[in-house]
Amino acid sequence: MIKWLLGISFIFVESFTLAHQFPDIKLVFTSNRPGERSDIYLLDNIEGKPVNLTNHPAWDFQPSWFPDGRRIVFVSDREGNSDIYIMNLKTKEAKRMTFSFEYDLEPACSPNGKKIAFITALGGRGDLCVMNLSGEVIHLTKHILESMPIWMPATPTWTPDGKRIAFVSKIRRRLEQRPEYRIFLINPCSIPKKLEELEEIEVSLPEGFRLSELGGISFSPDGRYLALTAVRIPRGDFDVFILDLLRKEVKDLAPSPLHELYPCWTPDGRYIIFSSNRRGSIDNYDIYIVTPLGRIVKQLKLEGSNVGVKVFDPNYAYYSVSPLIDLKGLMWGIIKR
Repeated sequence: MIKWLLGISFIFVESFTLAHQFPDIKLVFTSNRPGERSDIYLLDNIEGKPVNLTNHPAWDFQPSWFPDGRRIVFVSDREGNSDIYIMNLKTKEAKRMTFSFEYDLEPACSPNGKKIAFITALGGRGDLCVMNLSGEVIHLTKHILESMPIWMPATPTWTPDGKRIAFVSKIRRRLEQRPEYRIFLINPCSIPKKLEELEEIEVSLPEGFRLSELGGISFSPDGRYLALTAVRIPRGDFDVFILDLLRKEVKDLAPSPLHELYPCWTPDGRYIIFSSNRRGSIDNYDIYIVTPLGRIVKQLKLEGSNVGVKVFDPNYAYYSVSPLIDLKGLMWGIIKR
């Protein structure tokens, strides 16, 4: 199993004691407490208590870090529609960034902090967009107004060098056909693309699974691996897989008969954090920390249903690739200076 995973941090990670595993990482995530709408919570320390950042009667969800750790971007319907907001964590002030009549969802900040990728959706169709910090929006795809194919991109994720955006898309070429589920790559500086013009990441999952447009994808800091979510057919439970982008091999990370969703690598490449409702969760979905070899090292045991975790480590602020990783022979990784 260790031979299959060649990342240098994967081999020695098991020898670390729990006390030294997570000294500085901070988590933001969506939490839905009983009787309340969802809010954005911050966990400043793995052993600490989550703090409600938004505490608003609207639905606030899908947070993502800026690379400096001073701001987050998230979605809220506080003005009657799902729009993108930026929050300053020091002042807790939230600034609305989008004002369209479509639903703007799943924001992801670029590694240099200058752009935000997000999905704009309407009537079961959607497009991938990027926005600069002045609020100027560019559509990278143009399918939302077309009758066919029905195209719904989801979970945009920047490659570690910031040169491309990966996303999962649900595609239905004809109404009578079954939808396809595929992962594409696009240059955020390119002109709007059609489906047939996009580069694709090939995924060959075990029999009985298909790629899911739900649950998120996440690149390892060196760009070698992609954590993704797949659904088991016909049972409908979700599992997190790791795809080796060089060898085109996949591994079920921490299989269980229930759901594992929203994988996110830690910036040092040593762990993957995901949400699961597996046995032992307090209310519904709890947060788990697992090694790339599949060993669960910690369950946070939080109240409520907690999903969509994003990780910030001040030791890696402004870096798109961990400085501990040997950069030779990597697929994308470069250090942002």
